[in-house]
Amino acid sequence: MTPHLPRIRRLLPVAALLLLVAPDAAGREKPSDEYQPLESFYDALYFIQKHYVDDVESAGLVYDAIQGMTEGLDTPSTYMSPDEYRSFRDDTIGRYYGVGILTRPEAEGIVIDKVFARSPAERAGLAAGDRIVAVDARVLTEDNREELMSSIKGRRGTLVHLMIEREGEDAPLEFEVARDRIRTPSVESERLPDDLGWIRIFQFQENTGREVRRALSSLEGRDQPLVGLVLDLRSNPGGFLDEAVAVADIFLDEGVIVTTRGRAVEEVAEVAHQPGSRTDLPLVVLQDHGTASAAEIVAGALQDHDRAELIGTSSFGKGSVQTTYEFADGSALKLTIARYYTPDDRSIHGTGIQPDRLVTWADGVEEDESQPDEPDWALMPEWVVRDPQMRAAVIALLEDPARAEP
Repeated sequence: MTPHLPRIRRLLPVAALLLLVAPDAAGREKPSDEYQPLESFYDALYFIQKHYVDDVESAGLVYDAIQGMTEGLDTPSTYMSPDEYRSFRDDTIGRYYGVGILTRPEAEGIVIDKVFARSPAERAGLAAGDRIVAVDARVLTEDNREELMSSIKGRRGTLVHLMIEREGEDAPLEFEVARDRIRTPSVESERLPDDLGWIRIFQFQENTGREVRRALSSLEGRDQPLVGLVLDLRSNPGGFLDEAVAVADIFLDEGVIVTTRGRAVEEVAEVAHQPGSRTDLPLVVLQDHGTASAAEIVAGALQDHDRAELIGTSSFGKGSVQTTYEFADGSALKLTIARYYTPDDRSIHGTGIQPDRLVTWADGVEEDESQPDEPDWALMPEWVVRDPQMRAAVIALLEDPARAEP
């Protein structure tokens, strides 16, 4: 150790020094060799403060060092400085707001898939099918797409400037939209021709499982049973785990739905229950790269139990559980403590769920006159006809051998 150590220790937060001397959770003294590299850390901090060309604060250097340490773990794990943690808490308790649109990524930008009723976007005149090409005068590219889409959210009452391209318009259109609280529905449904049903889950909120059951009852009525159902999980970011389990439980009557497993947490397996299950209903699940977390749990469970055909693209791959540890100086560590595993013991995290049939928005679905069960597309709603993944789902359900069984 260099002779500068006493000064270096005065520069560091007390929490950092405790790493050298504090016992572990069981009261055992930590092995000194495990923390030997901290000597090099102290020395590097000293030389940066003593000889770097610009004056730098020790606290900022330590925050950067901890952040660098978490970057080698996984994407959700992160260290937040006091200012960053304050912003994070504002976001999670709902102080940040949006404009009320559901989007999907495409090669040339971001396409608005849905405009929610009574939202700022609807009042401003945005419409489904509009392609966002710039946000606040910054043109969307492959590199900045996620950043700019996140920037559409912001403080309530503030304005976001969107430039969009619309079919039939020669020049881009510009909109200024005021951010506000968005009350998004959890479930939307529609009965389609050929006795098919469609249920879309936007996110897993409180009572989503109950809403899906209610939607099924509404679609079927008393004497109108469905011959197939499309469960649409596209652009679903997840939500409550117990509601995802409740939805999967509707279509399964036994077996594991998901297992939560971590090094320092108790392993928990959620299982299906027979009462009220709809195992008789042919099922197709739609997913895309926006299908994440709780939505991936549903897709993975139905796929592993051979209960549904998955159509679309690979899901996002967010299959982990995080907890946040707050520190005395106002900073915090958000750390992954467990991962979700499908019934076949597949880890969702980092890999996602792969579809059984890959269908992108650029593919389209060719009509085949040789197929007697090919639907009459003229009877289908226009939004189904324009959606290649929905078209693929409809054809898959009409071809399902289960429909021919007595």
